[in-house]
Amino acid sequence: MKSTLTLLLLTALSLTACSDSAKKLKETDSARYYTEFFDRDGWGFTGGDATYSIPLPDGRTLWIFGDSFMGTVEEDGTRIRQDPMYIRNAIVVEDGDSTYTLFNGDQLSPKTLITPQEVLDNPAVTEDSLWYWPGDGYIERDEVILFLSKFRQSEPGMWGFEWRNTAIAFLDVKSLNVKEVIDLSESVHKGVHFGHAVYEDEQMVYLYGLKEGIPYGARYPRGEVRATWEYYSVQGWKEQPAELKPILDRKISEQFTVFKYRGRYLLVTQETGLMDDILLFSAAEPFGWSINTEKHIHTINKPFAEDRIFTYNTILHPQIGDTSKMFVLSYNTNTHRLADHFENAEIYRPRFISLPVQLFK
Repeated sequence: MKSTLTLLLLTALSLTACSDSAKKLKETDSARYYTEFFDRDGWGFTGGDATYSIPLPDGRTLWIFGDSFMGTVEEDGTRIRQDPMYIRNAIVVEDGDSTYTLFNGDQLSPKTLITPQEVLDNPAVTEDSLWYWPGDGYIERDEVILFLSKFRQSEPGMWGFEWRNTAIAFLDVKSLNVKEVIDLSESVHKGVHFGHAVYEDEQMVYLYGLKEGIPYGARYPRGEVRATWEYYSVQGWKEQPAELKPILDRKISEQFTVFKYRGRYLLVTQETGLMDDILLFSAAEPFGWSINTEKHIHTINKPFAEDRIFTYNTILHPQIGDTSKMFVLSYNTNTHRLADHFENAEIYRPRFISLPVQLFK
């Protein structure tokens, strides 16, 4: 798929260059800096969820979002409603002291950045009925490899969507143009939504996903994402396993993080059921976590008192801040009431917290 990519520099009201005090804050309190960084007014990207981050070789950072509001936030914090209300995915590029947002369309009619080919080919199929939500990604040579999950609206309502399959988008690492999107067969992956988390070592790329809330693993040699994957199974790592084996035998959040710290492989996730607890699991390898290692490391102090507002999908960003002292994590906030998004643009946007490294030992 070729993308008619729009690179739109956000207005000064939407994002301004970092002042010296902001640069100092970024160095000393990265969680506060990025929480303020995504507090938007004026025109541009005004809110989204997912909040994956991928550092690029040239120093830029990609902030990858799912459902994203593009439009205007007034000085009183209200969001101006436009058509469409939101787009299904977008990328905010942090480039030194400035940012810009990747999406299709234009300021008057923004459109989703990466769209299924069926939508592009058939005007009767809308972005609201079939779409990609982004997962994790990484850099391989001259490409950004971004995993996607295709969904369709199967029933009315906020939760009436259904997963279809995993896809992979290939972006040029310099221009960030979308070069190609490949849809993978659901049957090959046995119904697992692969792409929610990625871990790379020197030889292998490990890819994680969920099925009915339980996490599973796949892997392939670096540089061979298009080749046949191996799957973690009761028979070990196999190309055609008879039975997949969970990498952790419990339900976890749809988005999570796997990273290596002090010789151990850590899985960080938010508790399921829209709970505010953040959990940690550890293992000797980047798979095979045990529920016996479960450790509660934090409870999110929800920024709103209303019961209809909830937090979800904590992700750890190991490249941010002084990781000798603190790890920076993001979480998303959302609401069960659609009107809230327009009455208060503060609700639907990422927030960040710092946790001391001692909690991860």
